[in-house]
Amino acid sequence: MIVHTLRNFISYYRPFWCLSGSEDRSIGVYSGAPFEFVKELQEHKNFVNDLRLSPSGSMFASGSSDRRIVLFDSKTTTKIKELVDEKNGHNGTIISLFWVSDDQLLTASLDKTCKLWDIKTSTVIYTMAAKKEKLEVEDMQAACGAFGNEIMFSITLNGRINIWKFSELNKDPAEINLPFKVIGGTESSITSLCYSHKNNFLVSGDSSGIISIWKDQFPRSNKIHKGTIVDLKEGIDGSIYVAGTYKMIFKVDDEANIKHTLNLEASPLGIAPSRVDASTIFVLLDNGNLIKIIGDTIKEVYKVSKDSTCLEINNDDSEIYIGDKKGVIHIYNAKDMSEISTLTEYKYEITCIVYHLGSKRLAATDKHKLLYIYDMEKKVIVGNPMSGHSGAVWKCGWSPNGEYIATSSLDFSVTVWYTGTMPCQKINIERTSLFIV
Repeated sequence: MIVHTLRNFISYYRPFWCLSGSEDRSIGVYSGAPFEFVKELQEHKNFVNDLRLSPSGSMFASGSSDRRIVLFDSKTTTKIKELVDEKNGHNGTIISLFWVSDDQLLTASLDKTCKLWDIKTSTVIYTMAAKKEKLEVEDMQAACGAFGNEIMFSITLNGRINIWKFSELNKDPAEINLPFKVIGGTESSITSLCYSHKNNFLVSGDSSGIISIWKDQFPRSNKIHKGTIVDLKEGIDGSIYVAGTYKMIFKVDDEANIKHTLNLEASPLGIAPSRVDASTIFVLLDNGNLIKIIGDTIKEVYKVSKDSTCLEINNDDSEIYIGDKKGVIHIYNAKDMSEISTLTEYKYEITCIVYHLGSKRLAATDKHKLLYIYDMEKKVIVGNPMSGHSGAVWKCGWSPNGEYIATSSLDFSVTVWYTGTMPCQKINIERTSLFIV
């Protein structure tokens, strides 16, 4: 006999039964206490994934990979009946059970649906799913539950919690009911962050293409891209722009829904929204082009270095700054992209450049663990290059008042620099993401 480990519970009544479901397709019955093996119930033809005792304790239900739900008397462990609805029942593995009441049982299945059953009639009352079309593996239901007769919820394989209100459900069992709220977040490493000063919320993007809006109590999340989110920026009107690795730029709203998508000729490296025109953004591509987008249309394409790595724009849209793999920051006239001058203090690849509007200073980092600060009115470096990491520095960001700079590194730490003194005083925070600050 295989050891029963998948699911177990202890009955309410004497003699106390401990029951467990197993991969050997059986339900083990143990009498106690102390509990000793009595028998096996052989009602299923595949793995027994879940066992649940009813609220009154009078019966229990089993759910299996054979797509069947069987009810048993909890005093005698004899089979009462099987819940069968040929038209509206599950067509996939039943993975989780939850008793809403003695008369209703909620089930979750790998067929990507949850169903509420009427115990007396053995029929489905409601059918629920994360969405109606293009259900994918990540939409498989992994667990379910309820709060009284008001709220039902499920957890899908992508880690999202789907919530339904009883009062809003369509009673046609063949009709899929969508959740009124979905709670989710990132599913993999966070690769980009952006704080929306206009809307007062945080936006994150991860390596699986999910955008999350962090506000109120719960994040709003949406998988908008099949690749990594490489950059997030806020426009002056509060619009959130997203760059994805697979040659795409997105514009999303405050619920993480896509408002607009634009296909590009190459993969984007970074975004620089205009500081004066809400409809304009600049996007740097990995083929050496810089594109100017106005509204939903690419208006200009400028040729810059194929070694370009990152970009930024100044406070009045007069200058664009582009860093490259050779350690040079190029300063361009934003009107015609003619090169004005260069900053050449670097010897290693520029990884990030960020402009502070108030102080008109530029922070820049490189792969050689260094942070530089420039006065962009005078086009000179402020102080000396500063080192505070043991690995390449990937991202940097200014505090709103311009007094602090945060840098993140390949050493999985964040360093916060106080710019009021030279050299800058610093605080190091260990065990963080290398891509974000």
